[in-house]
Amino acid sequence: MAALIGALGRREDPEVRSSAAMALGRVGRPAVTALIAALGSRGPDTRYGAAWALGEIGDPAAIPALVAALTDRDGDVRRGAGAALGRIGAPAVPSLLGALASRGARVAAAEALSRIGAPAVDPLIAALGGGEAEVRRSAAAALGGIGTARAVGPLVAALADRDAEVRAVAAGALGVTGDPLAVDPLIGALTDRNGAVRSQAALALGRAGSTRAIEPLVAAIADRREDVRRSAVEALGRIGDASALTPLIPLLTDPSDEMRRRSAQALGRIRDAGAVDPLIAALADRDGVVRSRAAGALGQIADTRAVQPLIAAVADPDGDVRWDAIQALGEIGDPRGVEVLTAALQDGREGVRRAAREALDIIGERPELP
Repeated sequence: MAALIGALGRREDPEVRSSAAMALGRVGRPAVTALIAALGSRGPDTRYGAAWALGEIGDPAAIPALVAALTDRDGDVRRGAGAALGRIGAPAVPSLLGALASRGARVAAAEALSRIGAPAVDPLIAALGGGEAEVRRSAAAALGGIGTARAVGPLVAALADRDAEVRAVAAGALGVTGDPLAVDPLIGALTDRNGAVRSQAALALGRAGSTRAIEPLVAAIADRREDVRRSAVEALGRIGDASALTPLIPLLTDPSDEMRRRSAQALGRIRDAGAVDPLIAALADRDGVVRSRAAGALGQIADTRAVQPLIAAVADPDGDVRWDAIQALGEIGDPRGVEVLTAALQDGREGVRRAAREALDIIGERPELP
């Protein structure tokens, strides 16, 4: 057994390390004491392998040592200990709830509680309703990771928490649940006095996908904070309703590069032909990311009016723009793109050449390569 534990620290040979960890996991409970000791090893690879093996064994006797490892100085070890506690499951819940109060451990503890799932829900709901703000935030994050409808009511209540970070995390968690009962409270959170809460509420409404949120999200485009405006645009794209075209199209000429980028991406998600001409104009934007996203959006819409402008975009100096333009031509599938796609097989970037080959395959006109 000592040889196997020593092999956990073989950084230069990951296959040996993996085989040793799996072998110790198969040994089972007789290996637990030695593995707990290995969590104190000087080598982070050994500590990580020990955590992994303890998770495979699943013995609750390892819980205290694994909880202590949630504050390990090495991030991989912290994540490995959290994953191991998640595999141990319900017996680890009380200790993990206690770890939510520890600054160094709370992120990994919340992730572990999310992995455990249903057995952790009621204790997390209780933690969300009281205690320090840091614990309430972590409890909300863990409930979001689980995504259960049972948490919707408590998370809605947390939208009124006195701590803005708790409200923001609760808004994000409600978006994960996808529960229709969360839509109206999230719409209300779009007017929260804290910008981070408004931003998270907008993103959550996008994940919820309800058309009831369109009008409030359109109003949020005028928010004084750009992060809220960006989130509202992204949410409108996720909802995918063509009624959002009218407020989104003017954002293709917004002074903010990021707003133009988000608008192009959102219009592509909506896939409405009414956005084609504005997106064609955006192929001449000064920002390469905007041009790239405009090309991608035109491919998603797949309107043949975009073929000639996309052919021209294959000559863009930005390789990402060329890649997206080629992808779009493949998605549209118009044979007018064959000549420029064939020429792109000689592009200086491998990714562009590969995209050209794939696009030609889609169109059915791939030439024989020399």
